[in-house]
Amino acid sequence: MASLTIWMWLAWGLSGVLIALVSYAILPSRRLGVFDFVLGIVGCLCGGFGSALSAGVSTPALFIISEMVALLVGAALLWIYNQISIRMTK
Repeated sequence: MASLTIWMWLAWGLSGVLIALVSYAILPSRRLGVFDFVLGIVGCLCGGFGSALSAGVSTPALFIISEMVALLVGAALLWIYNQISIRMTK
């Protein structure tokens, strides 16, 4: 496995910020908060790192796959948080 560089971590972190902004625009009755950014960034970092550990990032195609997994995990984490917060307010 190729070594994980700082650029990979930054790409996954920026994907988390992007996911937080998109969730603010798409999900109903949401306020953009620090916790959304934290969940998006942590989800993307965990998804990207897990994908890189399992498949590797030795080629650009594998890094793109890890980036897609990072986006999916970050989005899923924010969606789950949104569903829980909606149910707790009812």
